[in-house]
Amino acid sequence: MRPEARFLELVHRLDRDTSGVLLVAKKRSALRSLHEQLREKGMQKDYLALVRGQWQSHVKSVQAPLLKNILQSGERIVRVSQEGKPSETRFKVEERYAFATLVRCSPVTGRTHQIRVHTQYAGHPIAFDDRYGDREFDKQLAVRDYRVCFFMPPR
Repeated sequence: MRPEARFLELVHRLDRDTSGVLLVAKKRSALRSLHEQLREKGMQKDYLALVRGQWQSHVKSVQAPLLKNILQSGERIVRVSQEGKPSETRFKVEERYAFATLVRCSPVTGRTHQIRVHTQYAGHPIAFDDRYGDREFDKQLAVRDYRVCFFMPPR
């Protein structure tokens, strides 16, 4: 990045406990173009997640509506609910281990905690997820945004 740059703006966000690739726009025109790609589904974001158990190869996507709730403590939690917003995540097995599977997760929609809730809904919570995970399997969230594909905005 340029230290003299006057304009730097995040193009998208990651959930608090997720690490990985973040796009930063250095020009307003680039930001507008990249936001349009996000809205129009022209940008693909892929994540890697280590999930508990053996992910079944025939499970290629999870389509489950997600509803945000706020607990009395003020904490946000998301759950699958028919009253929720339509949500879809596509999955591909990358690697299998004795007690876990590394899966590539490609959200079609971009809901809060979508990957975390969809993997849990499929019966395979993400390793180390203290909110939606399996306490016996967990210590730190194991999901990384490892790739973002987009068209470079014109200069």
